[in-house]
Amino acid sequence: MTISKWTLENLFPHLGKLGRHVERNSVKDTVAEKLVDQRIVVDGRTMFYWDCGTEAIASVMVDNDFLTPILELLGSLEEVSEVFEHALVSPNLQWRSIS
Repeated sequence: MTISKWTLENLFPHLGKLGRHVERNSVKDTVAEKLVDQRIVVDGRTMFYWDCGTEAIASVMVDNDFLTPILELLGSLEEVSEVFEHALVSPNLQWRSIS
């Protein structure tokens, strides 16, 4: 997958809008600049649970590792923490509700 400006603005809005005049935060700017337009490989698996009684899929479990490729790009757990602290997705690529 490629981390585009759209990805950053929609999944990691707290990192700011790249290329726009917003309040500058050097840590957030540096993190965003390191991520934008980078291609990463996200390892994951999808498991389907079959219900023999109904002969249908009962549930689906998805497990992805988004944290490792982000850490490889950034090289710092502090910066990875900054990325996911207020992100709209978790490190395993599940939607989060932020209140």
